[in-house]
Amino acid sequence: EEAFASHRRAVALEPQNVDAHFNLGNVLNKLGMMEDAIDSFQKAVAIEPDFIDAQNNLGNVLKDLGRLDEAVGKFEKVLALNPDYAQGHNNLGNAYKEQNNLSGAEASYRNALDIKPDYAEAFYNLGNTLQEQGRVDDATDQFDLALAHAPDMHGWKIRKALVLPIISYS
Repeated sequence: EEAFASHRRAVALEPQNVDAHFNLGNVLNKLGMMEDAIDSFQKAVAIEPDFIDAQNNLGNVLKDLGRLDEAVGKFEKVLALNPDYAQGHNNLGNAYKEQNNLSGAEASYRNALDIKPDYAEAFYNLGNTLQEQGRVDDATDQFDLALAHAPDMHGWKIRKALVLPIISYS
């Protein structure tokens, strides 16, 4: 809440300060004030349209609110600005997955991994997508790769453990 007050003051003092709007958006998002976060990210983007992190975070908030078509549009904008932005591909995959566009999600996660071959979160997300497609062996391979790149992520170990019984009974 102190960060919220500080960033609000910064925006009031310098209304054209793109970083102040961006940082305020991040704080608002963490506080669960999603509509206000959208407003702050939109102001940052209005000041600097090529600000990839603001576009990306705006897409994430839109996705979290279920405004999936808008989120996909933001992630596509991010990737138009920088096609090599692995996080943008991963986030586009997340939005596609929520739209139940599993082939689009798979392609996006694979694009992220082509750019950043050690991207544990993309391996994990790809594993979940493959599992939803019934491709359990392929999913397990992706979970193994996620664990190899981020062995401290206990949730991924649990998820893999949930997949293994499916394999042993098939």
